[in-house]
Amino acid sequence: MAMKPHAGTPPPTKIPVSGVYLFSEGDEPLYVGRSNRLRERYFLHTRNGSRHNQASFAFRIAVQLLDLPAARYTKEGGRKEIALMEDFIREFAAAKTRIRNMNYRYV
Repeated sequence: MAMKPHAGTPPPTKIPVSGVYLFSEGDEPLYVGRSNRLRERYFLHTRNGSRHNQASFAFRIAVQLLDLPAARYTKEGGRKEIALMEDFIREFAAAKTRIRNMNYRYV
């Protein structure tokens, strides 16, 4: 949290290749992840074309807003089936936009 966040913009091109990253709104941390490709991972979370299995934070936001079960490991009601629902498609796109506007930090 001590790092000055990048807000509403992609991270600079010269960042560490791997590390831990944080998305937050204001001072509220919302999602922590780790990656061996920090910059690319940022874009997977925020790119319009990212799928449900690439933008896990956006998936989580959309599922919570629609009050759907957090995780199912069956074919029926699983991630692929959820990703086809019209309501989910709309909320998933909105979540990626929301994430693009969040504060982004990394170490």
